[in-house]
Formats: sequence, structure tokens, C-alpha cells
Amino acid sequence: MLTTIVAQRKDADCGVTALSSYLHIAYEDVYVAAVAVQPNVSKCGLYAREVLDIADLLGRPLKIKRRPNLDSDSGILGINYVNAKGKIKGDGHWVVLIDGKLLDGQPPQLWDDAEEYLATQRARAGWLLTEDE
Repeated sequence: MLTTIVAQRKDADCGVTALSSYLHIAYEDVYVAAVAVQPNVSKCGLYAREVLDIADLLGRPLKIKRRPNLDSDSGILGINYVNAKGKIKGDGHWVVLIDGKLLDGQPPQLWDDAEEYLATQRARAGWLLTEDE
């Protein structure tokens, strides 16, 4: 099941766009809930706890899966950019994972292979926030 790719509108709203895409809820509605949780969401982005709180506010609770299967799981995937030595650097990013495909809102794009996306972005998968069991 693929979904619409919602484009980022601000520098740090990847969590809002990922929630909008994954939950099929209008960007504006997710943004209003996000501001209630993190007033500076457009500048600061969102931590996992904040994404979970926003989903709760929207009536669509999510659970954390610490070791996602990139080929078969679906949800909002946190990614961490890494340097040449594999150490995490800078801020992370939220994308949507659906059965091995990745939807990224910045720039709006669909990748058919999650592993290829991560390699191209020099990133590694973090937690998955999902409605699935």
C-alpha cells in the first residue's frame, strides 16, 4: 500500500510530512497538532517522543519498533546520517517506510529500495514508529 508523498514546507518539518503521508492526514491538521506538542517544530524538528505524542493527539497512536525490517515493515522511519567512520553526525530525518520502499518529503521522492536510499544518503535506519503490531 503506497501513499501520497507530502513535500516538506519548512527546513525542519520532516516529522510533520512523514506523519501526514503515513497516516493519510492533511499536512495542515498534523502541523496544528505538532505545534501543540513542539511550538518551534518548523525550526527544531521533532524527536521520536514528540512524533508519538502528535500521533496520539491525532487519535492514531504509534508504537516504537527498535529493529525494523526494511523489506517488510511500514511506518515512520527515523534515519541518522553518518560520517565516513559510521558515527552519527548532525540531525536525523523522518521518512516513510512501506514494504521496502521509502518516501522522503525533502525533496519529494520515492525510493524502491530502502537499503539503496540509506546507502545513497550515507545514513542508517533508526527506530520505526508504526501502527502495526
